[in-house]
Amino acid sequence: MSKPHYRLSCEEWLCVSQSLKLAELRVLYYLRTLYPFGDRQLDLRVVDIAATTGLTKGTVSKALQSLASKEYIDLELISVRVRVNSAKKFPTGNLQVSQETSESCRKLSSDLLLSEPPQDKGSKNGNVPIDQTCLNKPIGTHTNEQRKNLVHPTQIEELTNQIWDAGIRANRTIQKEVATRLRSDPNQTAKAVIDALSSYQEHKETIKNPEGFFLTALRQGYTANEAKRTTRAKGEQHCTGTDPPAALSPVNGWKGCTGSTIALKTALVASSKSI
Repeated sequence: MSKPHYRLSCEEWLCVSQSLKLAELRVLYYLRTLYPFGDRQLDLRVVDIAATTGLTKGTVSKALQSLASKEYIDLELISVRVRVNSAKKFPTGNLQVSQETSESCRKLSSDLLLSEPPQDKGSKNGNVPIDQTCLNKPIGTHTNEQRKNLVHPTQIEELTNQIWDAGIRANRTIQKEVATRLRSDPNQTAKAVIDALSSYQEHKETIKNPEGFFLTALRQGYTANEAKRTTRAKGEQHCTGTDPPAALSPVNGWKGCTGSTIALKTALVASSKSI
């Protein structure tokens, strides 16, 4: 007497109901109903499964493939029904003409890579059908102006490596700025990067945002000495509102001083006059 069996146990049902789609579950339940033991193959037709489960043939086919990918079943395609779509047009012409056309296209492309792009839009070969015409269009070519604006990847890489080596993170904004400058003047860009790095090295101990400082230095053309002069000029502008009277201006060191320093020197001058 054979052991009794269930089509799907409680644990199996809970598992598959959470992991399978409804169509997959219905197809699996149908297969387990036919023969649940799994010790032999079942030869079935998709149309029969679709009619029984109330699904379309396309849905059944997708469900079977999904169940096979999830290892619930072993699926083997034995036969398919195929019809060639005769309305789809195929290339015409014999094999020899097709090979000659392909060779002429490759030769034309290689010649164009070494020359300037032609002005005409296309050319036709009289021995080739019109649907096999090889258009005389340049592939991978550039005009002289375009070649001038091309940036070699190694140029950007060399400059960004210098920026990284200086302890500055070459983020996307910095890389874009360098690439834009390289397109206009590579030599001047390399010099500007070196000058900006020298300015950063001189002030790196007091800089909290290295990337922002470097980007500003690159755009404004800082060098180490120019950064000093810029800092000094800002200090002079800062003192403008607290300058002493004209009589006190000859005192040494007014430039670059703070308000408290000016007050101190003013007091010293006043005390010397009283004496």
